Amino acid sequence: TILTKVFEGWVRFWMWHLGMRNAFNLKYTLIKQELDLKRMHPETRDAKERKQNTMATGDDDRDANSKKTLLQQHKSKPIQCRLCGVFYLEGHNTDRSCRYHPGEYKTACPSWCAGLSTNCMSHRTRRWTCCDVREKGQFGNSGCQSRFHMPPEKDPDYKAAVDQKDEFFINEFTKLGQEGEEVQKANWALEAKKIKIQQLDDIKDHVEEERVVVRRFKDPLDLDEKILVNYEVDPFTGEARLKDPADQVAV
Repeated sequence: TILTKVFEGWVRFWMWHLGMRNAFNLKYTLIKQELDLKRMHPETRDAKERKQNTMATGDDDRDANSKKTLLQQHKSKPIQCRLCGVFYLEGHNTDRSCRYHPGEYKTACPSWCAGLSTNCMSHRTRRWTCCDVREKGQFGNSGCQSRFHMPPEKDPDYKAAVDQKDEFFINEFTKLGQEGEEVQKANWALEAKKIKIQQLDDIKDHVEEERVVVRRFKDPLDLDEKILVNYEVDPFTGEARLKDPADQVAV
């Protein structure tokens, strides 16, 4: 009877230990998978940071006052072209947006005129030498050719944004440098090695304790069949337990 009780307790302990080990393996696998995804796909980390700073563009319920990224601010900001003087949005800027004349606007004969003659009095007037168009247009916007709009060479808003980002990165690099120096001074590699050795020693001691318990039950148990009749195996946990008193057989 004593051996039966001890065996029953050992089975319960083993099942508990097995469940704890499986739970640890599952948690370790999930954490490792998350770290592997971050290392292999850094864009997921960038997307997470963007989500914290601004809302997704496809969200219909987003807040109208939500923070925009620098790219979104750049696309929605009206800019005056330094070539033609027209205001434009960077998102709508194409190679056909800015009209211009490659020639000069001056008094001249059309391109088909053979040269100065008495006939030139009727058609000699101010015109663009590249296409004979007589309308000057503001900043040459009646031009015969096209190009991209060009922003001003100096923009105080963008300069302030760039300076802010530069200051942020300088502070971050300085902080990382200080942390690196602290790691070198503290010799974290040696400390981590000591912790790993201590963990291995603890695992070794734990395994040895389990082996001592297992050696106690190395020989097969010599139990009376009449006693075993009153025990049953739980189909869910696999534990050996006594039957209900109504189902037990008198010994």
